Amino acid sequence: MTPIRAAGAIGEVRVAIRGGTEIFLARADEPIPTGTTVLVVAVAPGRILDVVPWIAPDQP
Repeated sequence: MTPIRAAGAIGEVRVAIRGGTEIFLARADEPIPTGTTVLVVAVAPGRILDVVPWIAPDQP
């Protein structure tokens, strides 16, 4: 939804959950542009997710 512009900065991600989607705040150790698929690696209080860019297993 919105990019994470810098390490530790807050952006938004849309998460498929319970048959629908929900918007969560997200933070990462690196900038992540809008449209990037991410992997949730931790959940913090206040609906904040720690994310990393997703690299599909079939990609080198």
